[in-house]
Amino acid sequence: MTNNSSPRKNRYWSRPGRVAILSFAHRDYSAEEGERRARVVERFVASLGCEVTRTGPITSREQARRVALQALGSHPDAVILFLDTWVEAPVVVAAAREVEHLPLGLWAFGMFDDGSGTKQSSGSFVSLSVLKATLDRMGYAPQWLLGEPSGATAARAEAWLSVCRALRLLRHSALGLVGYASMGMYPGTFDHVQLRRTIGPEVIHIDTLDLVARAEKQPERDVGRWLKSLSSAYRPGSASRRKYLQKTGRLALALEQLIAEHDLQAINVKCQYELSQGYGAIPCVPLSLLPGRGVVAGCEGDVLTTVSQMIATALTRQPSAYGDLIDADDEGLYFSACGFAPVELLAEPPKLEDIGHSGFAGAITSGLFRHGPFTAFRLAEGDGGYFMHVIFGESVPTSLRAGRFPALKLAGAPALQAVMKHVPSQHYALAPGDLRPMLQVLCERLGIRYIDAGGET
Repeated sequence: MTNNSSPRKNRYWSRPGRVAILSFAHRDYSAEEGERRARVVERFVASLGCEVTRTGPITSREQARRVALQALGSHPDAVILFLDTWVEAPVVVAAAREVEHLPLGLWAFGMFDDGSGTKQSSGSFVSLSVLKATLDRMGYAPQWLLGEPSGATAARAEAWLSVCRALRLLRHSALGLVGYASMGMYPGTFDHVQLRRTIGPEVIHIDTLDLVARAEKQPERDVGRWLKSLSSAYRPGSASRRKYLQKTGRLALALEQLIAEHDLQAINVKCQYELSQGYGAIPCVPLSLLPGRGVVAGCEGDVLTTVSQMIATALTRQPSAYGDLIDADDEGLYFSACGFAPVELLAEPPKLEDIGHSGFAGAITSGLFRHGPFTAFRLAEGDGGYFMHVIFGESVPTSLRAGRFPALKLAGAPALQAVMKHVPSQHYALAPGDLRPMLQVLCERLGIRYIDAGGET
């Protein structure tokens, strides 16, 4: 297989969400106001980039079962049970039982002005209380929402729907693991079965020998074309004319083949010592380019950090990075990886620098992360299952580690003493923006302990 052109961007992580809205009403109540509100909710959900189907009003158990089963044909991420009016719980429960494997939402509204200045009730809010209690007892833990899709209600709905979409993507995704945990880092090991059951991704193991053998078979013409393409993403640096760049290009093309052949949405490559010393080239630069093409990338065999990056990308539809928590002072926390940094997350085009470290050979991505809010977090295995450790702060101007390694400094982050109380590893996923509301919802949905280093919850 040759690579005669630049690979097309993988659109997996940008796929739209899919939501089914089922409206319910009682035969003795007018559903006119409720249906108007349901249409408003439908437009709001569509505005979030979701494909929406809406059916109703549903008034009987038999109709509820039939409509719920039909809704499964659209393969929704979540089902919103919208309460047009007061409705007897068995009608809604009949639908819930048919879609109980999906996240369920309950949306209602309170009293409204009937046009004469008089407040009226359709019973929607009352029904919400009854059904929330009922579905909680049945173990469904529905997301409840009340009123117009604006303000806090809109924020809660958006966070919940983003998580529902992310969970579907994670469940259908595959992560290629080339090699295994590097340099004896215990936190980088993982329980394959627990990961597949609780979080979702399948891990496809790929031997390092396969990567190297493929790399050595790449046509010189394709390698040369790949090397020329670097000028569009990198500024010249100390590695620009090194001979090992030929091997870097070979690794890049081999990784593209593996991603395509195994249908991977993420990949992690262990470089030390097989590639850094044995092969004589590290994959930092190829990996730094993959997130911009829609593939989550990581290294050192740390699967749980890469899965954390997958979570970030699934939630935001944007590239995500990772870094080592490597220093701290009164001004904040300092993160820096060996040479991996998605170019889309950097403040300016990076330089192509030599790693310049004994025991390693190859080129790195040398640049500083862009400024603004960032969330650093990591999924981790504890004695009683998973927990998620979250740090939030502001990326501020800083300097490259040792003058060449990529770096991000988080100001306004929790103090180091608070961070170290539950530190899960040196590696953290790094994602622009404040992901805490979505991560908290995700952890609630999966039964994972959520730990905000700025204050445990």
